Amino acid sequence: MADKKQSVAFIGTGIMGAPIAGHILDAGYPVTVYNRTAAKAQPLLERGAVWAETAADAVRGADVVFTMVGYPEDVEELYLAGDGLLASSKPGAILIDLTTSSPSLARDIAGAAAVSERTAFDCPVTGGEAGAIAGTLTAIAGATERDIEPGEIVVADKNGVRSLREHCGKAPKTSCIFEYIYFARPDSVIDGSSVHVARQRAGAFLALEHPVQADVVIGVPDSGIDAAIGYARQSGIPYGLGFIKNKYIGRTFIQPSQADRENLVRIKLNPVASTVKGKRVVLIDDSIVRGTTSGPIVKLLRKAGATEVHMRVSAPPFKYPCYFGTDIDSADKLIANNHTVEEIAKIIGVDSLGYLSCENVVKLCDNTSGFCTACFDGKYPCEPPSNPGKFRFETQLEEDGE
Repeated sequence: MADKKQSVAFIGTGIMGAPIAGHILDAGYPVTVYNRTAAKAQPLLERGAVWAETAADAVRGADVVFTMVGYPEDVEELYLAGDGLLASSKPGAILIDLTTSSPSLARDIAGAAAVSERTAFDCPVTGGEAGAIAGTLTAIAGATERDIEPGEIVVADKNGVRSLREHCGKAPKTSCIFEYIYFARPDSVIDGSSVHVARQRAGAFLALEHPVQADVVIGVPDSGIDAAIGYARQSGIPYGLGFIKNKYIGRTFIQPSQADRENLVRIKLNPVASTVKGKRVVLIDDSIVRGTTSGPIVKLLRKAGATEVHMRVSAPPFKYPCYFGTDIDSADKLIANNHTVEEIAKIIGVDSLGYLSCENVVKLCDNTSGFCTACFDGKYPCEPPSNPGKFRFETQLEEDGE
């Protein structure tokens, strides 16, 4: 947008959208704003943004549209309804969803946009998925130039783009191995390594480390699927579609209670009976954290008619808390920290259980100098906090007498 003052629309500003809109206003671009609560848009209106009475009014004539509206179901209605953004925006418009949405919904919207001569993609600024932005930028610019180095600050303003490297190289680089196993989108490329390929390689290692006689290999969506494909190719056991995933349900292992986690598993996954009925099944998942969702998944397969369930995990046993992003309360809640592999297999109800080894998990990627594997081996790249409680940053209202 450097040479032409294209018009920009914001639908729902939000805690992340408002600063982006403010920077675009400061750069001199015309911005139109719609929010369900007008008061939330007032700071932007005072800086020169134009208010629209409806979302459809905001996007008419806009060259670029940013949306941040909350939940996936809100995103779907906003974009795909008969009077939604795809219908109301002009041909050639670019629509960018800043909400952390599901990959399948993002693909549906992108496909519908292409048919209507628009371009739509998601850019989940609230998530912790390293590399996800790279996929989005590729859709915009056609190529990713390079990864930003640890400690580097890239500044993009009206004077151009510049890089500040004063803080680079002050500590050894240790990439999070869990990005490749679980967090990152499969189409991401991190430090030159494909996440999709890394997960398939994990599955191949699993097949070599933990072979088993079986009829079909299935993966737990989404991050278990690539590993399942790798296991199937290496073992020669056919790959099958084992589950249909409800695209509106988020991550289950971070839910606050066991009842919540089990309920969400039942809603989130539906087994494909024709794939597993009467068969010995190899079930591939990316990890077992608390072990509270694995058992219900296995029960779903048994109920669908699987005669045997052999679980293989494309990560080593998760034994230590992560202090850098994974939502784990304490080591006491980690099933691998309290039980042997044989005990875990019995608890979750599988016929056999095998984990990827620590030796092979660091071989998943190319062009990477070092990994943080602390959640598996307890070797942290820096000193962990002395007060690691999950809720240490949250104010409890009852303590204040409210």
